[in-house]
Amino acid sequence: MKNIKAIYVDCCAPSLSRNLPFRIKSDWEISLIIRSTYFSKEINGFSPTLYCDPLTESYYRELGILDCFDEVFPILSEHPEEYNPSIFWAGGKFEAILHCDSPFIVMDLDLELRNKIDLSDCEVFCSHVELIDSNACLFYPDPKDLDKSGYFKNLGIEFGNKALNTSLLYFKDINLSKEYAKIAMGYMKSIKQINPLLENNCYILLAEQRLLSDFCESKGIIPNTLISGNYIPSRAVIGDKEPPFENSNVSEVAKYFLHIWGHKIYLDSDPLLGKDLYERLLFSSPGYIRDKIEKAVENNYSFVQ
Repeated sequence: MKNIKAIYVDCCAPSLSRNLPFRIKSDWEISLIIRSTYFSKEINGFSPTLYCDPLTESYYRELGILDCFDEVFPILSEHPEEYNPSIFWAGGKFEAILHCDSPFIVMDLDLELRNKIDLSDCEVFCSHVELIDSNACLFYPDPKDLDKSGYFKNLGIEFGNKALNTSLLYFKDINLSKEYAKIAMGYMKSIKQINPLLENNCYILLAEQRLLSDFCESKGIIPNTLISGNYIPSRAVIGDKEPPFENSNVSEVAKYFLHIWGHKIYLDSDPLLGKDLYERLLFSSPGYIRDKIEKAVENNYSFVQ
């Protein structure tokens, strides 16, 4: 477990490509970044590493949180030309994977892991498995509808009914991670026009999560997951009475793993929910971390006002 980097990716390209201003983070987002990097280092011994663009690096410096990371690589473009960042908003992850030359685990900015994980016997490790059924067409439509140029077909890739959630992602073999990232980047570059009738997120979910499942299967790899069992996306979308996770240890994992995920929509739309989350994160933090959070949030006020 030594010398593993915890890679975090943040870039402003998705906002700027939509002609929106640079996105200022909410208080709870700042709290999670500080807490997540702290727990990564203190509990798992990971080395927090940030991949970002120069503008985001400057913002982190003004917040006073750049020192949460052992290394910072401001190599991402604020205006990437090879792919559409408004559709492929997680494209920076693949660029980070292709750049990193030492063992790493990619971690989303909106999560924290407060428990030690053992990666020693893992070929691939990710958050959980998602099972795609006929009701999951909102986010997982027929791949053919997302790949009109036949990019994946030409590579001999045929998608099954599973996807792997990549909020956490580790490859034992770095070369395999780069092979996966190159395939994903190739697909992103091949998309010149999207279907306006489809949910935008489904394009990146194909490139990132559904591709990963097929990639592992083609290599004979059975991925290890933090959360056992299957997540059924359609149950969450259609409001099924059955819980979205089946045969899962999710209740146990929830004691030490926080991932905001799609709940961000509710936090953004209801300031009271965001304030409540921020306060719970703040007051459950160790003293030093609590001080750092409060100082960063205070620094952020100059951008909000």
